[in-house]
Amino acid sequence: MIYSCDDIEIDTDQFELRRGGVVHKVEPQVFALIELLVSNHGRIVSKDELNQQIWGGRFVSDAVVNSRIRSARLALGDNGTAQRLIQTVRSRGFRFVVEPKVTHSALPALIPRQAAQAEAPKNTEDDLSNGRPSIAVLPFDMMSVGHAYPMIADAIAHETIAELARLRWLFVIARGSSFRFRGRDIDRRTAGSALGVRYLLTGSVAVDGKRCVVSVELSHAEDDQVIWADRIEATMDDLLQLPHAMATQIVAALDLRIHMAEAARTMSVPTENLDAWSSYHRGLWHMYRFNAHDNEIAGHMFDRAIAADSRFARAYAGLSYTHFQNAFMAYSQDKETERNLSRQCAERGMELDALDPFTNLIMGRSALLVRDFENSRSWFERSRNLSPNYAAAIYNSSWG
Repeated sequence: MIYSCDDIEIDTDQFELRRGGVVHKVEPQVFALIELLVSNHGRIVSKDELNQQIWGGRFVSDAVVNSRIRSARLALGDNGTAQRLIQTVRSRGFRFVVEPKVTHSALPALIPRQAAQAEAPKNTEDDLSNGRPSIAVLPFDMMSVGHAYPMIADAIAHETIAELARLRWLFVIARGSSFRFRGRDIDRRTAGSALGVRYLLTGSVAVDGKRCVVSVELSHAEDDQVIWADRIEATMDDLLQLPHAMATQIVAALDLRIHMAEAARTMSVPTENLDAWSSYHRGLWHMYRFNAHDNEIAGHMFDRAIAADSRFARAYAGLSYTHFQNAFMAYSQDKETERNLSRQCAERGMELDALDPFTNLIMGRSALLVRDFENSRSWFERSRNLSPNYAAAIYNSSWG
């Protein structure tokens, strides 16, 4: 959908705000706020409604709300004095005062569910691998000279590769390829280009008596921008378990950070250029906002991912979760149908990849909908066994 007024275009399919034909970068939360106001033009949107739709019902202060309103006005070329587009209605809320012209985008971002399989482009297996997030772990540097265990740095990096390989949504470069790039003077952009990956993990290890400290950095391979960095400490009491223990902590953080980076990356990709994995990650971004509007968009994004690759297990799992929300949060009046769809999509995801922690997690969620607590617990436990540091599985275990 495109909302137009004056020289402004708000394209909700491409997630773009254009002024005079020029795209203006807008934070996702601010864009969602603008979309909510313009789609309800002429009507006062209360602060309670803003809180529910934009912040998922979480408490936020008036200062935070006003800050987002200021950002929205700035993006639209408006301000608090003129209030030409966004009007503050004292003690009640906000209103988009201009009636926009509404047209449908030429892009098939929200294609009908029934037509998704026929209309979306088909990707080959190689195309999907290219769209799938990829990472290489370079050899960690040993900072302590003359230590009795000189191979500890390589052991931690190797264990990290092994643990990352358990994240079935992530393409991990084998040690034999990534360990060719050894040394502190290696140019990371060169290494990333040679290995053909999107992300690089580098690190250093220092040992002081019984203390072992690992410093790690996750960066974009293309521009060497650091996304995340951390410092992990452990004792040398159990040398055999140390590399694995440190690797699991590193990978638990990477599982979250790479998902966040992928979701942010897809927001800048035009909808017509989204591959299966990009559609999936954009769907996750909307799904985890926990409101009816975004949940519907998430469902269409997962449909698009499935249409691009009919064997994409995680997209079926994501689609199952949107039906879970429809039933559990009462976004749909037909809860029985939503429960059945949640189960069917979850089962299809399991058929395609029974070893993915996410598909097992979603099977547990679908069991919760029908109050099958015994089975839900077993699915959550299986998810944790497949990925012991999977935070979502640990959290959901308390539900069963």
